Amino acid sequence: MNNQNNNYNNQNQQYNDYNPEQNNTNNQNNYNAPNGNYYQGNQYQQQPQQPQQQQYQQYQQQQQYQQPQYQQPQQRQFDPTMLYSILSYIGPLFIVGIAADPKNPKVRFHCNQGLVLFLSWLILAVGFGILRMIFSFLHIYILSTLFFIFVCLSLLGAIPFIIIGIINAANNEQKPLPIIGKINILK
Repeated sequence: MNNQNNNYNNQNQQYNDYNPEQNNTNNQNNYNAPNGNYYQGNQYQQQPQQPQQQQYQQYQQQQQYQQPQYQQPQQRQFDPTMLYSILSYIGPLFIVGIAADPKNPKVRFHCNQGLVLFLSWLILAVGFGILRMIFSFLHIYILSTLFFIFVCLSLLGAIPFIIIGIINAANNEQKPLPIIGKINILK
């Protein structure tokens, strides 16, 4: 029997040497519970946590109780240069940019483009209007009506140029308008 006990102890010692985490000779009362606690003696004790686990749990708790902060959108500073540049394409409002900021090169460029656009439209509209009045006075109503249509078309023809100019001004680009953009009146 004594030999059997020695055999059993030797086998147990070999098993414990081979599997140190299953070593039951030193910690006979330990039992690992699924919640991370272990039982020693007559009470449960919590297993010590590793530092990374503690930091992760603290982070989760902070995120759980932290309410999202409302961030106000960043307000852009008012840029009068862009306003003057856009206004310069709307009829005779190019005067606003010239009067308010005459030394700014961007404003001067767009005011020049607006002035050229306004003058070219004005020349076409007044020219067709005068021809309409002449043919109306001579009682040639067909040509009078035709020149009235040309006056209306000149107004509609200016709209694409106005849109192109406003888009260029809004994007802070100094692109000349098609056809009339190379004319410089303001230097």
